Amino acid sequence: MNLPENQLVERRVTYTLEHDGRFYIVHNVPARVNPETGEQFFSPATVERLHKVILGHENPARMIETPVYEYAYFDRRNCQSFSHNAMSGSA
Repeated sequence: MNLPENQLVERRVTYTLEHDGRFYIVHNVPARVNPETGEQFFSPATVERLHKVILGHENPARMIETPVYEYAYFDRRNCQSFSHNAMSGSA
């Protein structure tokens, strides 16, 4: 369900992007957020700034290393167990 624009909530969010095989994470990005769905909306000026930061290769605040998984290779039993645990809130 889409909310009218005046019911969106101003928040700072984390923006992620995969571009040319690399992942980019930008913290504290201003956005308007639908509190029911979590959908995020960015102003044109914010999108322009994000493009300049990422595509302009500005120096990041820090670098992280992250694992990459292929969903197709998960063992079916482990996947079912994970889904059940995730839904029940247990680890």
